Amino acid sequence: MKFGEQLSSHLTPEWRKQYIRYEALKSMLYEMITALPTETEDREQYISQMDEKFFAECERELTKINLFYSQKIAEAQGKFHELNAELLAFKEALENRET
Repeated sequence: MKFGEQLSSHLTPEWRKQYIRYEALKSMLYEMITALPTETEDREQYISQMDEKFFAECERELTKINLFYSQKIAEAQGKFHELNAELLAFKEALENRET
């Protein structure tokens, strides 16, 4: 199974927009290769520009994903503290009933 298919088959549907846009990045590379100039000097400049453009897009994707996971971690930590407080309150109530 190809990587793109593997990624698609294992994603969480409600988080779809938060995943890396793999197909878009792959298309971007193919378009860059197709438009590659034949002249050596033009080619070097083109590759340098496209390299910058591609990695800037990768950086945007990474930032998007990191922000999303940071939010999910914060949500999970909040839920943990909430449940922990409930557990402590339940334990305290149980101890008070026994005494």
